Amino acid sequence: MFDTISAAGNTNYKLLTFSWDIIDVCNYKCSYCSAKAFNKHTFKKIKDKKATWQNVVKILSLKKIKIPFTVELLGGEPTLHPDIYEIVKELCAIDNCIQVEITTNLSKSINFFKQFDTQETDKVDIVASYHPEYFTPKFIDKLIELDKCKHLTITPLINLFLQSILKNFGTFLNLFFITIL
Repeated sequence: MFDTISAAGNTNYKLLTFSWDIIDVCNYKCSYCSAKAFNKHTFKKIKDKKATWQNVVKILSLKKIKIPFTVELLGGEPTLHPDIYEIVKELCAIDNCIQVEITTNLSKSINFFKQFDTQETDKVDIVASYHPEYFTPKFIDKLIELDKCKHLTITPLINLFLQSILKNFGTFLNLFFITIL
């Protein structure tokens, strides 16, 4: 079974990763949330949201960053950012940016995520975060459907909490085998 796993982890130690909390709002209220302290819901109070994210993209576009890098878009739930597609498109256009990860609970529609399946945004990795408190079979259906996309990758992220594993063991096993196959 494990002979189909070709690699695990990142072995490129020269790769730079920027973790960007682009929004502090989430549509889930998980009891185990590690971002709970961060999610203060101040995003709505920012007057010029576009100028704020454009400044970050401008900094990342500087030619002074000479090594390849990835950008992790985090939150809250990054797909709730009103300019998420524009942000991703601009990040993908940066030469040294080799990957844009969107860590998401996958609660938006499948068509929302398929908008990133373009040549223009072909550096996108949808990191689909499994949340046992909000699980429905649609989560697995979306993983399978998004895995068929030509210009994006999908990476399941399984939040492991002993209590949730014991309570949802069958679902956990299904997700585990989808991840390794």
